[in-house]
Amino acid sequence: MTPWSLPTTAVVLTITGTTSLKMYQDPADQTADRPQYLRECGPEQVFAIHPGTLGAMQSSPAGLHVLASRRCAAGRGSPITSHARAATVRRARRKLEDLVHMSSTGGQQ
Repeated sequence: MTPWSLPTTAVVLTITGTTSLKMYQDPADQTADRPQYLRECGPEQVFAIHPGTLGAMQSSPAGLHVLASRRCAAGRGSPITSHARAATVRRARRKLEDLVHMSSTGGQQ
């Protein structure tokens, strides 16, 4: 897990797979692996990340997540191509439609 910090509150929805989340109060806690908060999230679960918090997140290989934030941390990670972005949006849309369908049919497909 690699710790990161967001400049604004963000909300993460796990669509598929699982997410392991650790939140730290300060860098010394992260170095000593003393998380202030631990959580395992599965499909349809949401968690919030607040400014100034250090976090580490690990996703299962099949994990798909939606992160909603008012602004993005510039310069983080690699640029995403428009083709990759479109493919991810299509995959997320299909998964969200599946979740809506499953919830309306009581989990029966």
